[in-house]
Amino acid sequence: MSVTWNPADKDPNIALLNGNLTATNTTQAWHGVRCTMNMASGKRQVEITIGQSSSPVVVGISTPSWSLSSELGGTYSWGYKSSGVKKSWSTEEAYGASYGPGDIIGICLDLKTSSISLEFFKNGVSQGVAYTGISRIYKFHAAIGLYGINDAGTANFGATTFAYPVDGYESWEDSLDLGTVAGSIGQENPSYIGKAFDHVLIGGAITDSWYAYWDGANRTTGWIGQNLGSAKIVDEYRMWIEPDIPSYAPKTWTFEGADEPTFATPTVLDTITDAAPPAGVWTHYMVANTIAYQYYRLNVTANNGGNKCIITELEFCEAAPQPPSEEIALEDIRLYISTVGLDLEALMLMLSTITGDQFEALRTHVSAVGLTRESLAMYLSTARGLRQYLRLHLSATDGVVLEALRLLLSTTDGTACEAVRMYLSARRSPPAFRSVVAQRLPSVMSEAV
Repeated sequence: MSVTWNPADKDPNIALLNGNLTATNTTQAWHGVRCTMNMASGKRQVEITIGQSSSPVVVGISTPSWSLSSELGGTYSWGYKSSGVKKSWSTEEAYGASYGPGDIIGICLDLKTSSISLEFFKNGVSQGVAYTGISRIYKFHAAIGLYGINDAGTANFGATTFAYPVDGYESWEDSLDLGTVAGSIGQENPSYIGKAFDHVLIGGAITDSWYAYWDGANRTTGWIGQNLGSAKIVDEYRMWIEPDIPSYAPKTWTFEGADEPTFATPTVLDTITDAAPPAGVWTHYMVANTIAYQYYRLNVTANNGGNKCIITELEFCEAAPQPPSEEIALEDIRLYISTVGLDLEALMLMLSTITGDQFEALRTHVSAVGLTRESLAMYLSTARGLRQYLRLHLSATDGVVLEALRLLLSTTDGTACEAVRMYLSARRSPPAFRSVVAQRLPSVMSEAV
């Protein structure tokens, strides 16, 4: 679901237009709105285009505790004001350039390091790091505060290409946190279904938490999980324990993936024993997982001594896309195809000689969007196990040496035919592939088949 300004989390004097992406102030006073999705991890970018701004505007981030009828940059918020100052917890300081109508303000929030930082950009130019050391006890929303009548700001959370993308940052849309209330499964107290995934940390206390519950009572052991809707690779999970319930926290557990919701044959991805997760902070657990499952769970077999087992918040995080392998340069593939005449149809025929769901998906992809460096790079960086499957398939199944393939694909000048001939003469490629290539290359190649 796309991220927008939140119609349920705004001051009544803020009007939302343009699919809830444009926030407009209807009366003269400070009024604000938060976005629909909060963040506690990753490196996130948002762009806000300033509309009419006859009075001060502030863009930035806030926690759910910031008052929407006050100036952004007060308590529980951090902002960049149109006058050029930065403001947080009601303290203004000199910061960057002023901005106004038509300017695009980038908000970059770095939650990956131990010291959370916030940086603002004006039309692609960094104004410097505004804040560091922001407390990790919060989850953060992008936010805007407007003062004048009809002052407005239009947000891009990543549904469309950023005007000024910042290296290393993902959009607010690209949250790696997969957990949702609707996807919650497991041994849950009926009064608190989905509470482990409701993104509520502050003020909810244990009433916004998961209770291990089965056979009609709260228990000291149990499991809580997610139905992700489709198979995904999860390589990290995070846990938050409310400060006043450390004895209820899990002590020993396994993190498991499965292809069925009953976890009849689960795969244990992580095992933790004798742990005491610290309260009031996020605890991160990395998992060496490369297989996609639709169902994941935390299966707790012991707690820290209390008469219940409680977890305030859980996040199951999808593996970040990896860059394409350097062994096969995408630009070289494109140049090779254009040089020797191996067109899209031939490429698809070539791929049809290699079995596997990943290659079927790739054939569908290149057929739909055409073979471009960007589209193929995007696909290769997100398809599960494609690089590993390709490497294994070429080196083991067909005996194709990767170095030979790399040399073949890197050939872009007049020696292309000779390189292909030498490659094919090694008789390590599938006959169907050799036939297709021979049909597309000059006649000198026919002797190689």
